[in-house]
Amino acid sequence: REFEITGDLHNAQLLIFENPKWGISLIEVDEGSDISEHILDSM
Repeated sequence: REFEITGDLHNAQLLIFENPKWGISLIEVDEGSDISEHILDSM
């Protein structure tokens, strides 16, 4: 199951990379860190 999720994430990254006009970005979040802080920094 974990392999499927990793594969889906990789495919999503490829789609987003090939379609920058969508304005989508994937944010990597470290375990135990403040998620809202990461989102604000990436805007």
